[in-house]
Amino acid sequence: MDLETRIINGNTSPYCVSIYDGSQATSFYLLDYKTSDEMLISSIKILMKPKYHNYKIYLHNFSFFDAIFLMRPLSELTNNLIKPIIRDGRIIDLKFPFSINNNNFNIFFRDSFLLLPGSLKK
Repeated sequence: MDLETRIINGNTSPYCVSIYDGSQATSFYLLDYKTSDEMLISSIKILMKPKYHNYKIYLHNFSFFDAIFLMRPLSELTNNLIKPIIRDGRIIDLKFPFSINNNNFNIFFRDSFLLLPGSLKK
């Protein structure tokens, strides 16, 4: 998963979310939504499927950047039941529980930068 952001009047906000699940890429663009939070919620909802149960979703630099934008939408979707594991001030794992038809599932958000401490280009 990757978020692209822009800075307008000193405020940083996401304008695109892309997700690749190993076989299919899906992108969400701000122009299709009223707010960036609405776009983020839509992108998260596409992951809320039984087939993604216990999947690890990696975002490069999640703990230093992307988590800032995702924490509120994730909290709203789970009624504040997200459970981050934090070490040395960094979110190393964020458990995102959700239910479908009274069945419980989890997705885990992680920071690929903590595994690959360099740019993705390198």
